[in-house]
Amino acid sequence: MGPSSKVYLRLLSSQLSDLLSLWFNAGFLRLERVTWDSPTSILQKITEYEAVHPIRNWLDLKHRLGLYRRCYMFSHSCLQGEPLVILHVALVPSISSSIQEIIRRTNIQQGNDNDIQSKTSNLLNGFADDNKHDALSSPKDDPTSPTITTMINGKTFKLQSFSRSPKLHQQFEDPNLVDAAVFYSISSTQKGLNGIDLGNQLIKQVAGGLKAEFPLMTRFSSLSPIPNFTEYLLTAIQAIQRQDDSKGFRKIWMRYSDYERLCGILAVKDEQTFWNRLIQLLRSGNWITDQTLVESFREPLMRICAHYLYHEKRRGYALNPVANFHMKNGAIMWRLNWLADISTRGLSNSCGMMVNYRYFLERHQENSQIYMNEKRIITGDQFEKWLP
Repeated sequence: MGPSSKVYLRLLSSQLSDLLSLWFNAGFLRLERVTWDSPTSILQKITEYEAVHPIRNWLDLKHRLGLYRRCYMFSHSCLQGEPLVILHVALVPSISSSIQEIIRRTNIQQGNDNDIQSKTSNLLNGFADDNKHDALSSPKDDPTSPTITTMINGKTFKLQSFSRSPKLHQQFEDPNLVDAAVFYSISSTQKGLNGIDLGNQLIKQVAGGLKAEFPLMTRFSSLSPIPNFTEYLLTAIQAIQRQDDSKGFRKIWMRYSDYERLCGILAVKDEQTFWNRLIQLLRSGNWITDQTLVESFREPLMRICAHYLYHEKRRGYALNPVANFHMKNGAIMWRLNWLADISTRGLSNSCGMMVNYRYFLERHQENSQIYMNEKRIITGDQFEKWLP
């Protein structure tokens, strides 16, 4: 392909993008709330398209569509019944710091991801008769239970639930109990619409609608994953092994992890062996089952993650794609959360950490302009304390 052909293709791509932006702007999109009574075809697509926190089974989906939960989608008249972007929201008394507080991860069905997706798909075909699935529930699934049972690398753990107040499990929603909306999952479904800012439009419309529905609601925030952080961390540790500590991460580990004590726990006698052992633990996620390691890892990992989110840039903007998305939308980098997602996926992506990107509705446009024009990330005090 010659230079002239490449120029032509870039021009064609730009023109198509401009046309799609016109065809899929807010005026042509329809905001819809998805409920348990929505058509089965929609519910199945909501399950299949969920890209952030996979929906494991029918009970999981029903919980995400139940009391104090919302699911919204954008659709277009030219694509009837096809979600373009999907947003899941939790209505809570305060901004959540853990996805375990929002999503049930009970041990209802065991098996690999393919098994789960297959079973979920089969169950969706029979949504009309809930009685068929009663046998799949168990006392662990009772939303009033004070604990959450979860599987981590094949082992069962019971976690204390801090948000499952009995008041939140009445048969109706009490507006007085809702002060925060937490956007915990947003999924774009059409690869051909990449680059068209549908997610930003959806969040803004949903926030406005929720504010009208719950006049006492004052706080809006995401609870977001940190994709690619674990790989970034492992690459940095490998650089340390090559005597390259340009980012200062070795100093962070030595200062904040109680290095001498860690060496004793891990039964290592030299620094090179320590880094090798650390890489093994971070790749496997098995450190999460040892309370001593959890405590020792907390401060160095939080500080390194804060550095990654705030300092690592691409063309002046946040390197992390989720951070860049919310910063462009006008959110602030508000809080970094430890052990916020201890699923296998959460440990693999970000060592279990998640971020709250908080939206102040009266300032989000100003914040967006500061980020886009000055390439400056606005942070909250709870995030800043972790910056090295």
